[in-house]
Amino acid sequence: LAVEATAQALSRFSAMLAGMADSIAEIDVNPLLVTETGCLALDGLVLPRA
Repeated sequence: LAVEATAQALSRFSAMLAGMADSIAEIDVNPLLVTETGCLALDGLVLPRA
């Protein structure tokens, strides 16, 4: 499995969202498919802060 690529993608996703922390209430990514060549979020939801 592409563990290193998945870790890198999650790290970049986290860094991107950290800059928007004041405007995001909740994030859900489920399921996350990890394959031999990378990863893919099959479903995701981002809820804005009210």
